[in-house]
Amino acid sequence: TGTPDPTIVSTPTISPNGGTFTTSQSVTLTLSTTGATIHYTLNGTDPDTTSTLYTAPFTLTETTTVKARGYKTGLTPSGVASAVFTKTTAAARPNIVLITTDDQDYASLSKMTHIHTLIKNLGVNFTNHIVNFSVCCPSRATWRTGQHSTNHGVENNLLPDGGHARFRNTNILPLALKNNGYKTAHIGKWLNSYGTDVPPWSSLPAGQEVPAGWDLWFSKVSEHGGGYFNYTINENGTLRTFGSAAVDYSTDVMTQRALAFLDAQAAS
Repeated sequence: TGTPDPTIVSTPTISPNGGTFTTSQSVTLTLSTTGATIHYTLNGTDPDTTSTLYTAPFTLTETTTVKARGYKTGLTPSGVASAVFTKTTAAARPNIVLITTDDQDYASLSKMTHIHTLIKNLGVNFTNHIVNFSVCCPSRATWRTGQHSTNHGVENNLLPDGGHARFRNTNILPLALKNNGYKTAHIGKWLNSYGTDVPPWSSLPAGQEVPAGWDLWFSKVSEHGGGYFNYTINENGTLRTFGSAAVDYSTDVMTQRALAFLDAQAAS
């Protein structure tokens, strides 16, 4: 580049030099000519000395074309700097509710009309879904990670090749969601042997550990998920014991806890 002409005011710099924003955008104007002033417009017209005098950064809240020009007595005004700032609407992120049933075949869904009207017809129907390892624990570990069993470590229901203790507690879906602003909850049965075997990533007694990525952890502590009465639940690291009263019926307890969590997130 050549030496700037000392008889011409330097062209202002608009920072940032345009772009997109979702809520508001602060804009700063500078120039290198000592003693010069900057006048600017926000309507796309070229500025002159009657345009707004720049004194401090300003904030945009709508799509705007910023134009700026430098002035100084005795010098030729600068060229016009221009930048376009576009307001965009942040993409709405979907809520995700995943309900897992056990040992259910596809044909039985035809008799479950509420599942169709309240879930299938309002959610996502995977017409080409393939289970790569159709065994209980490996399959559930796969949907928690998006990985094959050789990567997440669970290749059977129990040790030495499977179960909760074999599950690699990294790169998992709930952790990715949590790190991207989601509130996450696990309610119900986890992986086989949760509460019996201790994974290598935990120093706590079996059943007291909470896997990574969950804002709410509400899981049964037992080999196979426990019965409907007389069971223990780990709620965010605290063990809760339930008895044999009607209010302890595990299906109702899980449902009420899930609904409470969903209601708490309704405004988010």
